Amino acid sequence: DVELSAAQLPGGQCGIFGVGQTEVPPVPIGEGFLCLGGQIGRYQDLADIFQVDAMGEGRLVIDVGMIPQPSQFVAIQPGETWKFQAWHRDVNAAGPTSNFTSGVEIDFN
Repeated sequence: DVELSAAQLPGGQCGIFGVGQTEVPPVPIGEGFLCLGGQIGRYQDLADIFQVDAMGEGRLVIDVGMIPQPSQFVAIQPGETWKFQAWHRDVNAAGPTSNFTSGVEIDFN
């Protein structure tokens, strides 16, 4: 199993992880930047939505045999590299908004 974790998030908020194999120049969305491109899958089922704890962390254990993609689930193959990024609710002086964590790249060998 692989556990994704995001840190330094606003406590009590929720978020989801995105996944893809393509990285793009940062695209501004909300208060942050999306770095995933191409076919982006989202861990958006109710059981996959993470709640940020009091320490500012959100976590999700993923099944490498069931990686979400826009039209289907795929299995990670040895030698592939996948990128993950969390999208979470945030609050600024203007009110509720959203933000992104930095992305992480994992080589599956």
